[in-house]
Amino acid sequence: PDSEPVVQNLLSPPPPNKEKIHDIHKKVLQYVPPDLRSDPLYIVPDATDRAEVAATKRFRRQKAVQKKKRPAANADAPRKKRAAESDNQ
Repeated sequence: PDSEPVVQNLLSPPPPNKEKIHDIHKKVLQYVPPDLRSDPLYIVPDATDRAEVAATKRFRRQKAVQKKKRPAANADAPRKKRAAESDNQ
């Protein structure tokens, strides 16, 4: 209430997603007819954007691999017996 209200321009489009631009250029552009390749959607990403996208994707892959390996690290620990197994012995 004491702070100033935030003014947003809801009519302007959001900034382009660098990862999607990279993927479109890498995977989709080859299937786009030559006369439509001049569209701003198919702009070639510059070197800094490509490096930033590559670093982001690399970080996500490493994080996913660590997440998969984490449960395997606990597999070496001895398992607890179930209640039914302990009653039979």
